[in-house]
Amino acid sequence: MGLQAELIALFLLLAVNRLALPRFALIPAVFWTITGLDLGGTLAVWLPGVEDQLAVRALVSVVLVFHAVQNFAVRSSRREQAEEPARRRERLAALKSASEAEREPPQGNAEG
Repeated sequence: MGLQAELIALFLLLAVNRLALPRFALIPAVFWTITGLDLGGTLAVWLPGVEDQLAVRALVSVVLVFHAVQNFAVRSSRREQAEEPARRRERLAALKSASEAEREPPQGNAEG
């Protein structure tokens, strides 16, 4: 693969990380495909026959590993956002039941 094709592939991979992953992080197939491409790209940079300078290869590898780690953070954040409405409903129900329990008079035997 020529240098121009490698740069285009790297650009597309970074664009997918930036644009597609945040929207589709909760879909396991999309998440693992993008993360796998990041890690696979890291390994591909070090294959024999890639004739870039050592510093460039190291920098590209670090960027791709960073994106793989960042993918996990994005996925975790999306999960928390998806679970937040249910947690909020549970807190409101607990507050409502506690409020109702305070308003009710204690039940006991009324002697009279």
